[in-house]
Amino acid sequence: LFVEVNRVVCERLGYTREELLAMPASAISSPESAALTTERVALIMKGDVHVFQTTHVRRDGTQMPIEAVARRIDFRGRPAILSVHRDISERLAAEGALSEQARFMQQLLDALPFPIIAKDRDGRIQLCNEAFASAGGRSRGEVVGKTVAELGMTENETHLAHDRALFADGTVQSYEAWMPIPGGGIRRHVL
Repeated sequence: LFVEVNRVVCERLGYTREELLAMPASAISSPESAALTTERVALIMKGDVHVFQTTHVRRDGTQMPIEAVARRIDFRGRPAILSVHRDISERLAAEGALSEQARFMQQLLDALPFPIIAKDRDGRIQLCNEAFASAGGRSRGEVVGKTVAELGMTENETHLAHDRALFADGTVQSYEAWMPIPGGGIRRHVL
C-alpha cells in the first residue's frame, strides 16, 4: 500500500489522496508493469537505487509512461520505498519522431545510386547509404563507426584535403576516388 502521496500524483492519476493511500502500488500500473513490481521492490529493499521506466494507468484508463527513481528509506520508523516519478510522454513522443525522421532520411539516402557517407571530425563514418556499403561488399552495420582506413581504403591526400575543406567552411565536397572491394579489386566512385 501507498504510505504517502503528493498532490501532483493525485492530479496526474485522477485519484484523491485517500483513494491512493488505500491502493497497492501495482493498482496504478499497467499489467506489464505490475508483473515487474515484486522484482523491483526486492531490488530496492536491498538498498539499491533503482531507475526504471514503467506505465501508470490513470483513473480514466489512459496510460502515462513514467521514469521512476526509487530507493529504500525509513518512514515513521518502518522500511518504505521513496519513489519519484516523472511523466516522460513528451520525451518518448520526441524520440519516436526523431527515429521516424532518421528512418525516412536513411530511405532517401538509400534511394540515391551514388555512394554517400558522413564522417565526424575524427574520420569515423556516422552514416552511409546502401550504394556506399554495397560498393565495398559490406552492410551499413559493417561500415558505420569505422574510418575509411579501417575499411581498407587509403586515406590519401585527396580525401584529407576534402575533409579539411569541409570542416573549415562547411561546403559540400564531391570528388572521385577509388574504393577497394573486399576479396580484392577496386572500384572508382564519386564521393
